[in-house]
Amino acid sequence: MRAVQVTKLGGPQAVELVEIPEPQPAADEILVDVHDGGLACPDVLQTRGLYQYIPALPFTLGTEVAGTVRSAPPDSRFAVGDRVAGLRFNRGLAEVAC
Repeated sequence: MRAVQVTKLGGPQAVELVEIPEPQPAADEILVDVHDGGLACPDVLQTRGLYQYIPALPFTLGTEVAGTVRSAPPDSRFAVGDRVAGLRFNRGLAEVAC
């Protein structure tokens, strides 16, 4: 799948579109086909290593996601096909997110 990643700290111009494996959801997570993603101030700061949380390189940007549930745990309130939106700390700007 495609994802927007920071591969080196160098500001927004150092961001790359890369191919990475799809995430595997934990037992309590839903898997979402991402239709839209958003960036926030922390994302921009992280591209320069200036935010208080600096993930290990490379990391996928994206704080906001919206999409459709691909899979969900049986005991969750979500079902396949539900439209969802959420906040995550990184990993939202990809074709699939947990």
